Amino acid sequence: MTENDSHLRVERQLDAVAEESAIFLVKAFRGAVRMDEPENRILASAASSGIGAWTRYEATKSQRQQTDIIRSAIFARDLGGRQIDYLPDAPKQIEGGQS
Repeated sequence: MTENDSHLRVERQLDAVAEESAIFLVKAFRGAVRMDEPENRILASAASSGIGAWTRYEATKSQRQQTDIIRSAIFARDLGGRQIDYLPDAPKQIEGGQS
């Protein structure tokens, strides 16, 4: 498993956790879940933590993307070439039959 595969797996799992957490919390806020039961209070706390983890991951991912853009601009300025050449997720064009 590559590092990118690992990131995608974590991202998918956090997306699922956030989705299920949001469903539970909406039900709790609408009164469909009895919050006087200890189990439901624990679930609400876990759901809030799950959404917090998803939010932090998304913010970190955005920061990484912004850093990649700035880094690629610096490399293009200092080393020449196009900025897109230094972006890790940019599709690379095949020039002259070589990859």
